[in-house]
Amino acid sequence: MGKDSACPPSDRVVDVHGLLAIPGVIDAHCHLRDLGKSAFEDFSSGTKTAAAGGVTTVFEMPTTIPPTSTPEAFVSKLEAARSKAVVDFALYAGAGSANVHLISKLAELGAIGYKTFTMIYPGREKEMEGVYMQDEGSFYACLTEIAKTGLFCSVHAENYSMIKFFEDKVKAEGGRDLLAYLRAKPGVVEGEAASRALYLGSVAHTRMNIAHVSAMEIVDFLANYRAKGFDFTGETTVHYLTFTAEELARYGPYGKTAPAIRNAENRASLWRGLNQGTLSMVVSDHAPFSKEMKERGKDDVFLAQAGATGLQAMVPVMLTHMNEGRLTLDTLVRSMSTNPAKIGRIYPRKGVIALGSDADLTVIDPDVEWKLKVDDFYTKDRDGAAIYDGYHARGKVACTIVRGQVVAEDGRATADKALGELVRPLARPS
Repeated sequence: MGKDSACPPSDRVVDVHGLLAIPGVIDAHCHLRDLGKSAFEDFSSGTKTAAAGGVTTVFEMPTTIPPTSTPEAFVSKLEAARSKAVVDFALYAGAGSANVHLISKLAELGAIGYKTFTMIYPGREKEMEGVYMQDEGSFYACLTEIAKTGLFCSVHAENYSMIKFFEDKVKAEGGRDLLAYLRAKPGVVEGEAASRALYLGSVAHTRMNIAHVSAMEIVDFLANYRAKGFDFTGETTVHYLTFTAEELARYGPYGKTAPAIRNAENRASLWRGLNQGTLSMVVSDHAPFSKEMKERGKDDVFLAQAGATGLQAMVPVMLTHMNEGRLTLDTLVRSMSTNPAKIGRIYPRKGVIALGSDADLTVIDPDVEWKLKVDDFYTKDRDGAAIYDGYHARGKVACTIVRGQVVAEDGRATADKALGELVRPLARPS
């Protein structure tokens, strides 16, 4: 570099000749399981799999034991993350019927946003206390409090009573495989809950994000509200954009996610929503569990835990889609770097390559062809990544840089100590 460069001196130069450097990728939806479920994943293994996959910042979800729906739990998780994380991190706070009175305090502690379920999964009460809504009245009260903070609420939109109705019907017909699971979760299950959440958000004037959109109905709902000027966004996942339920049928319980992976027509609608800007973000929804929790659904998929561990696969799979013409480089950067930073209100610290911004870079070899091997993943739940094993990718992460520090090279996490910092939302615009 020249003597007049604005960059400070460095003890290392990274040669990126012939490579592509983009703003560090942000995964705005992942579950790293500390505290209470660290046997499935923790901030060490989870952020190493992020680094190896080209992700420089993660937004971590609150469904742990205890859930981060109280100030005490938030501080405990923050301490765990600071002691283990090798990439930067932000923490969602839970928002639910049980903790409306704590919303403002969680913002003061540095929450990136709030996560809310419109339902509760039976048997998961310990990790969902203060993260789900019991009724529309408390939902509205919660959204009103969130609006005061200026942060966003990311909503898991599904209607449990409708799930139960369709599931009972499918089971009575003898359905027990992955395609039966899809029939038990038609788009209306997501669409009804999302439409309700968006309407309440519009009345409460809350910034809202619909999480892991898999149903094409939601794309239309979001487009209508955005046309009216509401600050609503939607995210979809790498697995919804990549696979159909039919393609994953042979994986049985390992192809089960919540919401469900759907058909090709639905997938095409998600791609249109992403390329038109209605869907703002692509995320992993990295959700590690144990092999036993998947295998119990081998003969009855309804008994399996839903979730796929795609954090390390996300960038190379999306690069493959880019190389195959499904999205442009601009759309990739916008949906995986810039928009997550803007929605989390951490732009321009993150999400852009510019003077004054953090030196977060995802360096890519855009043309190399290779196959993903789950055995090379750093996640504790490699079994949960089965749908990506052997995936033929075009485009590979060559280097991951967080605030000027190399944390991974050629698929290997190289950071030998906790380097990650909490990323807090920037001050609200005046």
